[in-house]
Amino acid sequence: MTHTVLVSGMEPVIAKQLSQAGLFVTNTKAETVSKVRDELSEGKQEALIFGMNSKFDGDAVECLRSQQVTIPIMSIQSGPKDRLWVGRCANFLDSGGDNVLVGPSDPEEVLYAVRTAIRRASIQPPNTSLFRHGGDELFVHHDNKRVYVSGREVFLTRHEFIVLACLARLKRTVALNELYDTLFQMDDSNRLHGNVVEVFICRIRKKLGKVANLLVTIKKVGYKLIEIPT
Repeated sequence: MTHTVLVSGMEPVIAKQLSQAGLFVTNTKAETVSKVRDELSEGKQEALIFGMNSKFDGDAVECLRSQQVTIPIMSIQSGPKDRLWVGRCANFLDSGGDNVLVGPSDPEEVLYAVRTAIRRASIQPPNTSLFRHGGDELFVHHDNKRVYVSGREVFLTRHEFIVLACLARLKRTVALNELYDTLFQMDDSNRLHGNVVEVFICRIRKKLGKVANLLVTIKKVGYKLIEIPT
């Protein structure tokens, strides 16, 4: 299986060897963390690798993690294994990095490390829901009451989250009256009138953007979250 990775500061000959070893490599020339984040948002990368010549370090990893970049991030560190080298590696891992390889690394070693990191990252955390739309993903974390679209957080109101979380948990067609009861928990004092569920559904779709098609209307019945394969 070919995995797609974004690399920074990697010599072209090494990137070519990684491609021959089984990775689809995109070499970024981004000079800032925000530019790296933009490239990750635009592509379908499954991992990020900082090569031996990369200017990015643990601080960059911490910044990317704060922006909800969840893919594996790895580093290839060269130089003598002294206290300074150990400190750089420790800082990279403490900041949210997934692995540090000793450079120069054999392409096959990098390939296996990437495959392992991607496999671990694919294990879904408990009490979460994941729906795929081609190469994009809708991720709902029920405990934290947070929603992400392809790694970017989507900010929903309390009522909007209740509606989306209900659909995500049940993974079936949910009738309008069932959504209404879930929304207001049978408390008549908090109930609103009219097409309030439809209004929340409309707002949710707008906020979901490119994965809005996952939320489908089942005519005269209710709504359902589906998966759309690649």
